[in-house]
Amino acid sequence: MHLTGALLVILAGGWTGLSAARELHRNTHLVGELLRVTERMYTEICRRRRPLPEVMGVLEEEFPVLFPRDGAFREQLREEPFGALWQRRVRTMALLPAADGILRRLGTDLASGADPERTLSAAQHDLEVLQGALSAREKESSRLYVALGFSVGCLTAILLI
Repeated sequence: MHLTGALLVILAGGWTGLSAARELHRNTHLVGELLRVTERMYTEICRRRRPLPEVMGVLEEEFPVLFPRDGAFREQLREEPFGALWQRRVRTMALLPAADGILRRLGTDLASGADPERTLSAAQHDLEVLQGALSAREKESSRLYVALGFSVGCLTAILLI
């Protein structure tokens, strides 16, 4: 019975470490997707000169995980300003605080009529820097998280026995 309990504690520690490593990978991947979103927005707004409601339609089609296609955005845009809708959409994404701030600033600047080329370029740069930092952290820490999880599980099992 004690050995089964100890094994379960070790496995729980390992699972915790794996979960932390997986969360770090997920955040890195998500920032990469946000970078693709800003690149697509740049193409649609700066190159094709599409208005924001049409751009949101393109984003809903190409990035359904981040921008669920419910069609409500275009309908709500008639009643509310773009900036408020963008802020609400970003809030539902549950992003890292740094990525959340970048996207909120992007929406605010686009809604205020700032130069879209400069605004989108700045957001892309900020997301690239964040992705680089997360990638470096993922390379350094992924194995460490798993090893620490199993180590803490082993130490806890030894203390309990």
